[in-house]
Amino acid sequence: MTSHQRNQSRAKRHARVQQLLKRFGLKNCEHTPIGSQTITGLSRGEKKRLTIACELLTDPPVMFCDEPTTGLDSFTACEVMKCLKGLARDGKIVVCTIHQPATWVYQMADRLVLLCQGRVAYEGPDLQHYKYQCPLTILSLQQSSKLPKSPSLRSSRSENSRKTVRRSWLFQFQTLVARGLVQISRRKRYIAARLALTVLVSWFLGMVYLQVPIHKDHLLGIKGVVFAALQMNNILYMMPSLISFWEDYPVVVREYQSNMYSASAYFMARSLTDSILHLIFPIIFFNIIYFMIGLPVTFKAISTFLVMCVAMSMIITSLSHAVVSLCGDVTISMSVAPLISVPVMVFGGFLITVDAVPWYYKPLSYISWYHYAFEAIMTALFEDHGKIEGCSPNFTMFLPTQLNFECSTGLQFIKDQDFDVSNFWWDFGAVGLILAFWNVFGLVAFVCTVRRWS
Repeated sequence: MTSHQRNQSRAKRHARVQQLLKRFGLKNCEHTPIGSQTITGLSRGEKKRLTIACELLTDPPVMFCDEPTTGLDSFTACEVMKCLKGLARDGKIVVCTIHQPATWVYQMADRLVLLCQGRVAYEGPDLQHYKYQCPLTILSLQQSSKLPKSPSLRSSRSENSRKTVRRSWLFQFQTLVARGLVQISRRKRYIAARLALTVLVSWFLGMVYLQVPIHKDHLLGIKGVVFAALQMNNILYMMPSLISFWEDYPVVVREYQSNMYSASAYFMARSLTDSILHLIFPIIFFNIIYFMIGLPVTFKAISTFLVMCVAMSMIITSLSHAVVSLCGDVTISMSVAPLISVPVMVFGGFLITVDAVPWYYKPLSYISWYHYAFEAIMTALFEDHGKIEGCSPNFTMFLPTQLNFECSTGLQFIKDQDFDVSNFWWDFGAVGLILAFWNVFGLVAFVCTVRRWS
């Protein structure tokens, strides 16, 4: 495809969107958020018309509208029905189910099917001679003389019941990423709250461990703050990721049913846009806590600590997406996600060393991303550190947790945690593999769930 063709195609798409906005009277609210229970946005009538307009993006030959006038006042309901009637005049078949419609709604229909207790009570062009009050009416708005002019109707005769998405996967991905960035830019209050929480938590930890020196009396504190920094990812990112990912689930299912895009393109685009936030926040978290604590200012130590903070946040985000995709319910997901993250956190190397873990719990240590991140950071901080102040070569320090280590040099301190400096680059590789696993697992679970719901 040439550059001219791509630009022309983009212009046609934009023209199509503008046409639908004008047709359904949405031009004046083009840049208004849809809204929710807490965010003011479109009115009910505008949301109904927007839903219909979105379905028309793929040019379906037949439209089934389930109670399009429910919850609307008479004027708004009339506007919605006029839009549907206009679609019928353009050659589409529009089928509506309405409970006890008004007289003017009857008059718009070209064919009526009345159902009473699951049985057909009347079928015909009008209700002029039918007096029975029926609870459910099926209205068919169609202009038979114009039906052959609908290109989607002609092409549907030779296609399967589910049309395939015509755009390439890469185009879908790029478009969904752009939409995701727009959504992020509109969530200013949410971002501000997350930013405030990140700053508050990092400042609190920094004040607790303010300028802790590498000294015999503070080794346990340094271990604690490093592991606490990794652990904070659960508090800062898990629940927000679960809830925000679930909020868009109904919309995604509906758009997937309308063949707007593939499930895999949406999942990968959403993962990327969410990762942008969870890249910025860990960097802010790191800059506050690292320099408040006063840890060694070396390239290896700073870069390792920063990379592992970012990696932990992305793993938690990917884990949250995977759990929501697998469970298909946000309430269940809130219970399942901690059941996965907490055990691997316990065996991450701070509460108990790897060698001390019972054999039947060893697998949890080997799959613990906290273990690999903790080992890498401790290696980066202490590998090149010589004699630790306050220690003598033969001094042995006993801890309340019944662990003991020889307090002499930084390298010996690493060994006493059952860590191996030769595993430094393997730790990075293991964290990357775990991140890739949760992304792939989440992708497969999401695609399967969306297809099942469709």
